[in-house]
Amino acid sequence: MDLPRLIVTDTLRRNHLRKVEAYYETLDNTIYLDDHKFFRLTPDIQIFTLVHELGHWLRVNHIDLKDIVGWDPGHRFLIFGAPNSEEGFADSFATYLLDPGELRARYPRQYAAMQGYVAGHRTRLDAWIDDQCRQLGLTGNERLTSRASK
Repeated sequence: MDLPRLIVTDTLRRNHLRKVEAYYETLDNTIYLDDHKFFRLTPDIQIFTLVHELGHWLRVNHIDLKDIVGWDPGHRFLIFGAPNSEEGFADSFATYLLDPGELRARYPRQYAAMQGYVAGHRTRLDAWIDDQCRQLGLTGNERLTSRASK
């Protein structure tokens, strides 16, 4: 499936998603950013949020849900205080791309799993992230590729 579109909108405040800064919609393969809340975040958190939502795209389109649950007595990707495996996966994905050393140190099994999930998509993902950051005017996005290669 094609990488998602990115749309900045004010409609998130008008519906059931009014508490979120961004979300990935599977029906139209789009990441929506709330024009008010998203741009109030610091640039680092904006980038993390964008990459987190891209993680939802990767999971929905390339990874079976059963593959991200069921390790140990909890959920495989129930990490970083995420409320469920979907959110834990998206947080793991963003951390893997933006600060892989952090994920490797704190959650080595999830790091190893993420290596496999991302392997065939890495070039496309990095290019999409860099392009979206440029379009959004986010600074510091040049570190995405350099940090992810550590």
